[in-house]
Amino acid sequence: MSKNIKAVPTSEYNAVIATANRYVEGLRMGSAEGVAQAFHKDISVQ
Repeated sequence: MSKNIKAVPTSEYNAVIATANRYVEGLRMGSAEGVAQAFHKDISVQ
């Protein structure tokens, strides 16, 4: 097992999983708006 494992608080873990799910669901549905919801509003994606 990797020694680069860092414990993450459950509250942060759940937020990461929720964001990843939003991203994947947006891709699955073919929704650019759905994918965009997974990113911070101020990010510049090109």
